[in-house]
Amino acid sequence: MNDFDLITSDSELPDSRLIDKELFTKKAEESTNFSELMMMYRSAIREVQTKLEVLNDEFKTRRQRNPIESIKSRIKSPTSIYHKLAKRGKPLTLQSIADNLNDVAGIRVVCPFISDIYDVAKMLISQDDIEVLEVKDYIKNPKPNGYRSLHYVLIIPIFLSTGKEYMKVEVQIRTIAMNFWASLEHKIYYKFEGNNTSGSHKLNSAIAQAYYAKQQGLKGVTTETGAGQWGTALSMACSYFDLDCKVFMVKCSYEQKPFRRE
Repeated sequence: MNDFDLITSDSELPDSRLIDKELFTKKAEESTNFSELMMMYRSAIREVQTKLEVLNDEFKTRRQRNPIESIKSRIKSPTSIYHKLAKRGKPLTLQSIADNLNDVAGIRVVCPFISDIYDVAKMLISQDDIEVLEVKDYIKNPKPNGYRSLHYVLIIPIFLSTGKEYMKVEVQIRTIAMNFWASLEHKIYYKFEGNNTSGSHKLNSAIAQAYYAKQQGLKGVTTETGAGQWGTALSMACSYFDLDCKVFMVKCSYEQKPFRRE
């Protein structure tokens, strides 16, 4: 990786205490060198994504099933890059991006089952042009908030007209349920309902109950509801985890609100 800089090839941007994210983003968007680096990250994503698609196609042909439900990718935005470098106190240069950030290029793989996660990971990292830089197994060691996923930072070669470059790509592999949980973490509603739809907090509790019921091997859950908000929330949560849900309406509500019986 050439020691490019966001302004010139031989000077370094001021540190994050002397430059704000708006100026950084503006300079990055105007920089040909920055665009070239992002192109290289996109190329690395395509290399890894193609490998995953080939493995999935092979499974479909030979074993009549797909171990991969979906593959999504993204490139970190200039604003996100700025925040991460600034938080770590690192220089705001292209070389610093390449050296200090492992997740500029990211791929998320969603699998049906936990066993598929480890099978896909093993098949991917066994390929001789892939080097594993880092592994974080949040399935065996979940985060305190319940987040679970298998993370790999891979180094993969890309081939340009000027030669071969080695790029880092972060691959996150998780099940459908884990992916839903991770997405929900960014959309939490608290119990204050002044500006929220009434009962919006109930889905948060329902998701947790459904998640742990699934982890314990239950096939379904049973609950009661009054106005119907809790019953609706738990039914919705169970649908995400392929659980049966039986809801009983309390007698008072059943008699007073016949239109909510079905």
